[in-house]
Amino acid sequence: MVPINVFFIAWLPELTPSMLWMESQYEVLEKARALLKPNGVLAIRVPNGAFYATVRQRLGGLTGPIARALLAHNNLLAFPYRHGFTVQSLTLLLEDTGFDVVRTYGDALVPIADEWTRGWAAAEERMIKTTIKALAALDTEGAPWFEIYARASGTPISRPVPNV
Repeated sequence: MVPINVFFIAWLPELTPSMLWMESQYEVLEKARALLKPNGVLAIRVPNGAFYATVRQRLGGLTGPIARALLAHNNLLAFPYRHGFTVQSLTLLLEDTGFDVVRTYGDALVPIADEWTRGWAAAEERMIKTTIKALAALDTEGAPWFEIYARASGTPISRPVPNV
């Protein structure tokens, strides 16, 4: 096995298995750590469980249509994932498996409207995603998705971290 400089884990359950669909995230992160060269970077992009939980609570009220649009435009309306993470919970998991978090970024999904999308729907998507991306740049913890970058550190410690 040849060590690499960057190891990227994406949350793409419909395309590839990811760490977030597996029983043991610890095992996947330990394997990723073994694949990295010294000072190599692990990059992970995941939906923000805290964003989902906060916005989902508003589905039934007066802000329901806005909440539904926020979740739908970020592929989170049904949260079809096995595990959800917050910035804090994923940071703890990374630290427990021997990584030091060096950077986090808040984000939203990219626009997907094309020539077949109705004009009003494309405009709605642009408005929502542009606004979310601007807010996510100011507050990673409030973003619908986040990326976290970590480098391998010293010996990992063993401490169970609950999924959020």
